Amino acid sequence: MDDMSHLSKALREVNCKDGLADFLKIRLLYETSPVSYEPSELEIPPYLARGTSAWWLLSHYLGKSPFQIHLVETKEFTFYYCRNVVDSFYQRHPGAYFLFIFTKDYSYLFFATIEWSLERKPQKGHKIWPKLPKPYYRSHILNRHNPTGNDIQVIRQLQLEHSDAEPSAIFEKTVQALNSSRSDVPEWFMSWYYRMGYSEETYERLRESGMI
Repeated sequence: MDDMSHLSKALREVNCKDGLADFLKIRLLYETSPVSYEPSELEIPPYLARGTSAWWLLSHYLGKSPFQIHLVETKEFTFYYCRNVVDSFYQRHPGAYFLFIFTKDYSYLFFATIEWSLERKPQKGHKIWPKLPKPYYRSHILNRHNPTGNDIQVIRQLQLEHSDAEPSAIFEKTVQALNSSRSDVPEWFMSWYYRMGYSEETYERLRESGMI
C-alpha cells in the first residue's frame, strides 16, 4: 500500500479528538498531549465562544517558543467564523506559532493559520505605504471520508522530518503546506462571501490572489 493509501485510510479513521491526536502523532510526527480549555481561558470573545463546542490544545513544546495545534469543535462551521476565531486568537496571543484545526462532526477538517507578510500594494493617492505586516489566512478544508490527491499532498507536506524542529521552522512548514492547497471549497462552507455580496467571480479572484 502506497503512502497516499496509508494516509487516506488513516484520515478515514479520524472520528474524534483522540483519533485526530493519534493521527498528528503517528502520521505527522507532532508531539501531542491534549488539554481541554474553556474559550474564556483563551480570551476568545463571548460571541465567538458561543459557537464553540470544545477547545483542545493538542500540541505544545515545553522550553521553546511554542508551536501549538488547537482543535476547535464548533457548532458554527463557516469560513467567516473560523477566520474570526483565528484572528481574535492571534491578536490576543502575538509572537507565537499556531495551527488551528476546526471541525463540526469530524466529517470535514479545516486547517487554518496566518502568514504575516510585508507585501502590500500601495493604494491610489499614497506615495508612501507603511510597511506593516498584513495577515494572510492560509487554509485547507478536506473531507476525511474521501480525501483527494490534493488533500493527501497537503497533509504529506505537514509531516515533520525531525521531532525536534524549531517552532518557527514547523510553522513555516505549515504555512507552505496550506499555501499549496488547490482543492475546491464546498459551497456551504463559503456562504458568507455571497451574503456579503461577493460574486463567484470575486471569490475566484480572491482565491487566485491568495487572500482566502
